[in-house]
Amino acid sequence: MQRLFDTNYPADALGTPATPSLSIQDDVITVTGSAAVAATFMRLGGFESLTVSELVEIARETRGLELVLVLDNTGSMHGSKLASLRQASLDLIDILFGDDEIKDHLQVGIVPYSAAVNVGADAPELITQVRRGDCDPSNDEKWKGCVTARAYPNDVLDSAMTGGNKWSHYLWDSAQDNVWPPADTDADLCNGAAGPNLARPTLITPLTNVRSALIDDVNAMEAWCRGGTFSNVGMAWGWRGLSPEERFEQGLPYGTPGYDKAAILMTDGVNGFYTLPGSPFISDYSAYGRVDDGRLDTTSKSAAKATLNNRLLEVCDNMKAEGIVIYAITFALNDSSTKQLYENCASDPSKYFDSPDASDLEGAFQEIASQLRSLRITR
Repeated sequence: MQRLFDTNYPADALGTPATPSLSIQDDVITVTGSAAVAATFMRLGGFESLTVSELVEIARETRGLELVLVLDNTGSMHGSKLASLRQASLDLIDILFGDDEIKDHLQVGIVPYSAAVNVGADAPELITQVRRGDCDPSNDEKWKGCVTARAYPNDVLDSAMTGGNKWSHYLWDSAQDNVWPPADTDADLCNGAAGPNLARPTLITPLTNVRSALIDDVNAMEAWCRGGTFSNVGMAWGWRGLSPEERFEQGLPYGTPGYDKAAILMTDGVNGFYTLPGSPFISDYSAYGRVDDGRLDTTSKSAAKATLNNRLLEVCDNMKAEGIVIYAITFALNDSSTKQLYENCASDPSKYFDSPDASDLEGAFQEIASQLRSLRITR
């Protein structure tokens, strides 16, 4: 405030200004100022100076906003990188919520992604059938809610589930690179874990305006070291989290007056299938099965990577066509082509952030949160 005042009221300006004052009460900022101005004609009446005062109120408020965080939880994020992502995400939540536990006109969701996306409790309604057993979450050898990607072009669209457009459940069969039963999900996520749900990310957080729920789910994120990186799958589910259509049905209709929809997509790596060293398979299992299943119209890992990148751009373009604002962040990444991919995904170049280290990552999230939080002059 003082810097702004000094810049706009230089020392040689008319009158002698008093130091302006600033107060903040909840989300209302009040600035008052006054100046003693030498009188001219009024000196004839005995007035040597006049006091001129001004008051301005600014209401800090979050414009109606639905926001989804699409966050990389792949193996390369394991350890300190994931800790940095958690902190950056918590910083963003703090800025958007301020001191409020529940924020009106604000809804935030979280979509952790790796080789697939974990839809959670809503999953049974989205799939064609469960291939083995029931959906008992207490049994580590049963399905836990991840789904595979739909066939193209439905994997890049927010299309209805009618006409056979549902998903199939993710279930990694017991094989040489994932021997079960028994499922061993208590092992280190990067060493020795096995089971039908291997490499599943933390489940989705649908849109909510409850701060503590978001904090708990950010802190619960874990990174597996198997499967691969499929940001197109994560982004497609980020779109579905914002959508008013079936799946979650929490998003407001597109174009609702006074509301914006936005997504933040973050990664630290390149798209593609992962192969465990020494594995007899071309790739791990994923949202598209194994690469040799040919679900991406190729059995080549390099060709599959190009397809995944193209489908990410398709998802981003489709979201932008609905008016969704996209921010994109790369973290500790040296691959120039992937950086360009994410810049192209963003709504414009100013909404792409390259973050070489943890400090830059936190700064990117803070800057985005500041852009999303608006100032409105009220008086």
